Amino acid sequence: MGPALASPERLATLTGRTPTIATLCSHSSLQIFHGARKEGFPTLGIA
Repeated sequence: MGPALASPERLATLTGRTPTIATLCSHSSLQIFHGARKEGFPTLGIA
């Protein structure tokens, strides 16, 4: 896989903070969370 366009480290250098991927909890959100965690992003589920 090539370099990520929006890696957590790259975005943290721009904003000073690591962005968190947040979504409403649902079955589809599990796929979003899985991909975000694989890329190194922290996640937040809203119930």
